Amino acid sequence: MQKEFLDVIAHELRSPIQQIIGLTEYMKGKLKDKNQIELLDSVITSVQKLNALTENILDVSRMEDHLFHLKKERCNLSMSISNTIKF
Repeated sequence: MQKEFLDVIAHELRSPIQQIIGLTEYMKGKLKDKNQIELLDSVITSVQKLNALTENILDVSRMEDHLFHLKKERCNLSMSISNTIKF
């Protein structure tokens, strides 16, 4: 029951999260006041964190259902770290 509850919650959160992100970014593009833009940036950051949490819940659910598959790839770790530090 707990797993089903988490599945439902995660899926139900996805739609409003996407709408909040889209509408907030739209509003941000219309504003000129820096204080208001900063407030919307704060909303966007918080919603993105909520979105990441929702995606993590769905990933755990997929892992439990054996629907989540990892794919091995070679990568240049030094370059990845360097690119991350630049931003």
